[in-house]
Amino acid sequence: MKRNNSIDKVTIAIIVALLLVGCGIFYSIQKTSQLKNELKVSEAKLKEELANKQLEETKLKEEQMKKEKEKKNMTLIENIDKAKTNYEAQVIAKMTPVENELQPKLDTGITVEMSEATNILYTAWDAELTNIYKLLMSELSENEKIKLRNSERAWIKKREKEASLASKEVEGGTLEPIVYAQTELNMIKERTIELSRLYDNMHK
Repeated sequence: MKRNNSIDKVTIAIIVALLLVGCGIFYSIQKTSQLKNELKVSEAKLKEELANKQLEETKLKEEQMKKEKEKKNMTLIENIDKAKTNYEAQVIAKMTPVENELQPKLDTGITVEMSEATNILYTAWDAELTNIYKLLMSELSENEKIKLRNSERAWIKKREKEASLASKEVEGGTLEPIVYAQTELNMIKERTIELSRLYDNMHK
């Protein structure tokens, strides 16, 4: 009888233990499921927050790009308006890159390269001088045209005289034609700027 009671107690203990284990497993499964659900919710919230943040960043970038574009357009318009009333600035802006590109050749001291660079600049500045001269002649009155024409003829004589004087200092050498051309080039550049300012003053 006592032995049976002992067996019953052991059986009950085992059953209780199994129930406890089962409850523990069930609780663990529920907890795991709950944690998974919470993790999914957290991930969904995180994705939503990231999406919202990316959307905000995209909007900010678009607004910034829009502002920069508007600013560039305004600057472009201002520059165009300024250029319309500033012929001198147009000429300088056009010729500066050309001069910068050719300056290394002028600095080499090699006759061939110096001569080539000088000739290119001479042609370019002479073309600009011709353009502004024709532009002025198209807008001046008859009396003013005569004055400008006479002034141009006198300037050409002066240019040739100064170029001859400058080249005589290296007469007979390989630099003589280069000095002559560079002297004329510098005077052509100065004359172009002078006439450009005259044109700008007419349109103030």
